Amino acid sequence: MQEAVIAPVSDETHHPTVVRELGPAAAACLNRCISGDEVIATAWGTSILAMANALPYRSWPGVTVVQLLGGLGPVETLEHSAELTQHLARKLGAKLRLLPAPGIVAGREMATALKSDTQIAAALRLASKADIALVGLGAPTPHSIVLRTGTILSSEDLERLQALGAVGDIALRYMDKDGNPINLEINERIIGLTLEQIGKIPRVIGIAGGTAKHDIIQAALHGNILDVLVTDLSTAETLLTATSPPAETN
Repeated sequence: MQEAVIAPVSDETHHPTVVRELGPAAAACLNRCISGDEVIATAWGTSILAMANALPYRSWPGVTVVQLLGGLGPVETLEHSAELTQHLARKLGAKLRLLPAPGIVAGREMATALKSDTQIAAALRLASKADIALVGLGAPTPHSIVLRTGTILSSEDLERLQALGAVGDIALRYMDKDGNPINLEINERIIGLTLEQIGKIPRVIGIAGGTAKHDIIQAALHGNILDVLVTDLSTAETLLTATSPPAETN
């Protein structure tokens, strides 16, 4: 990891508070990374939405914002990945490139057919060659956004994930505590970048904090997926304690 952006939050146990208060720090971090000709690939979720909401309106006509994962979330809300990508592009005054597909489909054959579509393949190719990626880090709990509507993953999916040792996901790609991708059937049904593709993007900015996200943040760091972490002070202190060597005793 190249950089950590640490922000104080008023209650690290209350996820909505953490998300809202990390937003301005993440927005400032993104602004520092833009010079005017970047391709920015974005995932979805409440953390990225909070960052986009905190961004001032800019004019970067040479910047392109592209989805790295197909449509997910309630379509009538800004949390939906396509709506969020459009919102971010408007804030930056940037060009927009949508991924015209669902984020997850019913079967492997359907996913293969969609990924062979010219427009979908071109959007995924552009996202894989991005200069910057914006990702949230999800924890597999009953309150997770991917389970909230029942249209993305089911409670049975959650049980399988927990049984396989999944500590969380980036863009629906689940990993174990060491940051290794977990081989899941749903991986074959996702229309989006893999963890390997995301990790190769030069500047991956992960936005996550709060006590519920400690395990997935550690996993993403172990897996060398993130280049920048935007998190809260308490989480940063916990991560440092977990990675510090034990003190020598006389």
